[in-house]
Amino acid sequence: MIRFLQTPSPVKHLVLGFILVAFCLIMVISLVPSTSQQLGGSVQPQRSGSGPAAEEVTVEQVQQRASALAERMQYPPQLVPFLMGRALEGMIAEKAQLCGGRSPRTEGHE
Repeated sequence: MIRFLQTPSPVKHLVLGFILVAFCLIMVISLVPSTSQQLGGSVQPQRSGSGPAAEEVTVEQVQQRASALAERMQYPPQLVPFLMGRALEGMIAEKAQLCGGRSPRTEGHE
């Protein structure tokens, strides 16, 4: 493999250069948040008027729910940050049930 790379050839230089440039571009796209969102085509969810779907979940609400969950499960307070994901999922599920099971993705297709 080393002798293969040591022999001069313009085709090898082009192929290895392309691989290196592609690798660098992929790293830039994945590491810069705004670039990955713009190129990935992620769309911000549209809000529909009023009602339960228009309510936002704040970080403070999630922290309170996670600390209550930790107390209920008899976990030490140090584990509250690890429970925030579960608390957020529960709050989102509650909002979805209040909304009647409709999500912003399916509202536009009805």
